[in-house]
Amino acid sequence: MRLSILAIVLTLFGNACSMFPAKYNVSDVILYGIQERHLIFYGEAKEGRHTTLDEVKHTLTNDAVVGAFAVPGALAVDGKPTLQLVPRASREIFALATIPLSNELSVLTREAVEKVVYFDGKTWFDVGGSLEGNTKLRLPKLERQGLRGIGKLSDPEADALAGYLQIKYKNKALAIGLLTFPNIPDDVAKLDPRPDRYDLTALYVQVDVPVDLLGGFANNQPLELKALLTGTNSTYGGTSSLVRLDSNQQSFNETWNIMNGNFVPVPSAPSIDFGRTKVLSVFLGQRSTGGYSIVLANAKLEGQTLVVSANVRQPNAGAITTQVLTSPFSSIQISGGSRFASVRVVNAATGETIGEIAVR
Repeated sequence: MRLSILAIVLTLFGNACSMFPAKYNVSDVILYGIQERHLIFYGEAKEGRHTTLDEVKHTLTNDAVVGAFAVPGALAVDGKPTLQLVPRASREIFALATIPLSNELSVLTREAVEKVVYFDGKTWFDVGGSLEGNTKLRLPKLERQGLRGIGKLSDPEADALAGYLQIKYKNKALAIGLLTFPNIPDDVAKLDPRPDRYDLTALYVQVDVPVDLLGGFANNQPLELKALLTGTNSTYGGTSSLVRLDSNQQSFNETWNIMNGNFVPVPSAPSIDFGRTKVLSVFLGQRSTGGYSIVLANAKLEGQTLVVSANVRQPNAGAITTQVLTSPFSSIQISGGSRFASVRVVNAATGETIGEIAVR
């Protein structure tokens, strides 16, 4: 009976204590990608003030602090501007790349991202909001003031964080995405006593923004080849091979007309999602007889070159063939895979190069 009464008293005492204000607030800033977590404390810091996290006691004071991530008005924690921790979760949440010779960006998100901010080494820009999947975006002309307005960051916190990242990474290009519940992997920090107010801002920080040479398709998805059209009666009249790599509908329409120009009327070109797909077309060249064909079969990445194998067929010596001009071709859609700077098409049987083209 005594134990039961003691348990009740302790429970009531604990509940009563929780009713009294802790007289301090916390702003929790989680930075996935660079794997940092910063707790910023505000409030009263009378002599001997402590907070405990995971059974480790930390001292809060009014001492002035300077240096990385020092927020005006914040308390010092163990003599430092923030209590720095390591997030428990570690995974790539989104990736951003610039598209050459354009003011566009390619953004690939594995989880829903509320907002993305891009820093080109000098200027901050709002990229977009509520992003999911693979997106191609135009870089806005209007600049933004650092990270202000992101998550629950106060303006001083946003300014301190932006300055901290710029100094830490020496003004390298950065992409920063805002995560929202339920997509935040870590829980709130279990501080004792519990703060009167607890604000959590979870960000994913990408350092160094690569160039997407393929103009915006999902570069870190598995490489996928999809047959588009194969035939022997194109209008291409050259005797040597021709390789075309289309990254927009207008260019592809031109290629389509070469493949189908001998049809009356010419069928309409299909609509291609060039935000995530390229079209590779190979014309073998004009031949004086039938019996020739080309089919694009598979591909692999060698350095920055995508090597595509082609099955090429030609008539055996003495074979009976149609005595008519032919112009064989094959066309495929390429999506996913890693970025590459050029495409080389080779004869699968001989290894000889049929043609090569640089990615523009």
